Amino acid sequence: MNKALMIAMVALAYGASAGDVLSGDAAKAKFPAAVQAMQLSETKWSQLMTGVEYGFTHAADLYGVPDDLHVLKIDYANAPVKMKILEHSPNKMRTSEAAAAANALFAINGTMYNTSVGKPIYNHKVDGRVVTPESGNLPTKVQGLAFNPDKSFDFSGTATLTFADWDNIISCDCLLSKGVNMMDSPEFAWAKDTPGAGYPLIGMTPEKVLVILVIDGRRTGISQGINYFNSAELLKEFGCTEGILYDGGGSTTLAMRNDIVPATD
Repeated sequence: MNKALMIAMVALAYGASAGDVLSGDAAKAKFPAAVQAMQLSETKWSQLMTGVEYGFTHAADLYGVPDDLHVLKIDYANAPVKMKILEHSPNKMRTSEAAAAANALFAINGTMYNTSVGKPIYNHKVDGRVVTPESGNLPTKVQGLAFNPDKSFDFSGTATLTFADWDNIISCDCLLSKGVNMMDSPEFAWAKDTPGAGYPLIGMTPEKVLVILVIDGRRTGISQGINYFNSAELLKEFGCTEGILYDGGGSTTLAMRNDIVPATD
């Protein structure tokens, strides 16, 4: 199966100002204690605007392997941003090009697209328009992230999002449900033995803060990626009680707008 990018999720910023840039120990302190113990270096943290923070670190021992880790924390209800799904593929534009075209603060790739049949692998709804999945079966309910133009949103790892009730839904593999690592159940025993890969992960804290983690993977000795099980564990370390994993591997992408230069005072 030939797989390619299908969905980019972007944040459109409006009327916002940047904040502090942190580095060294001050930046490390922004990461959870368990992550700090993973031998962090090159660490930076910045407030991109009210309610939106971005962090980067290189972990020498992220669950046993070196990895580059990007973090976005979004207090979506209060941040001056709006999330939007953009439909795209390599035949149209790269994730960075999609971000630039939308003048977005950031964009991540969201899921897979089967180019042999011209359809996405998972279930999506974009601006009220149903994007028929590869299977052709549109379920009544899905697991994933759903949101409307008025900034209302919901996150479900338990397949409770009603498809008809939302203008935008992006669905994929469920990792966490109410704080439980679903990969830890016997039916997912294989999850601990899967090879590492780069992944975009999205989780939500009990305070409804969205946490987006992007791990750059498959670069031996530099950034090797992590498996499904540890992906869920990492979301838990950042305080997430629900979480899902999106398309990974070589197509893992986080594009940031290059004119965001946070103030230092």
